[in-house]
Order: sequence, then structure tokens, then C-alpha cells
Amino acid sequence: MKLVRKNNNLFLFLILTVLFVGCKDEPQIERSKLVRIFVDITVAQNKYANFPDSLQTAKKEIFEKYNVTPELYESTIRNTEIKAEYWDNFFIEAKAYLDSLKMASKRN
Repeated sequence: MKLVRKNNNLFLFLILTVLFVGCKDEPQIERSKLVRIFVDITVAQNKYANFPDSLQTAKKEIFEKYNVTPELYESTIRNTEIKAEYWDNFFIEAKAYLDSLKMASKRN
């Protein structure tokens, strides 16, 4: 009887673990928008590396541009951090967006 109870507890633990991991919230910001925000922030961080006040202003403008709060951005990043497929596609899209920004700056 004890063996059955231990197996039931283990089984229940495994089911709860799978449900918890499997039911993690989906990203709250769609990936294409998240990619643009990420790239814009990365560009701003490089541009204003030695100017923290300017960087803060740039980030604020980026979040306003995309109508997103810093908290929502961070929450979305946290909620997607363990999904390898998501991040593989994310960085492919980020590189494409960054390349398009480079091409646009060369035209101007």
C-alpha cells in the first residue's frame, strides 16, 4: 500500500510539474513588435553607452513609440526565456530588422 501511495504522489508531482511548465503564459507582446523594441533598445544602448541619461530618454521614447511599458517588455522577455524555438526565430527576425535599419541609414 505504501508503494502505491508513493507512486501516486510521484505521479501527481509529475503531472503538476508538466502543467505548470506547459501552462506558462504566452508572450504578452507579439514577437514582431518585441523584435523591433529589442533591436531599437540595443541600438540605443550602443549609441548612448557613455550617456546614461540619454539612454533612459531613448528607452522611454522607444516604449512610447510601441505603446508598451518597460514592465510589459520585461515580463514578456521573462515569460519566453525557456522557449528555444521562439528565441531562434526571434534572433533571425532581429537580424533582418537590424539589416533593414542599416540599409535605410545608408540610403539617407
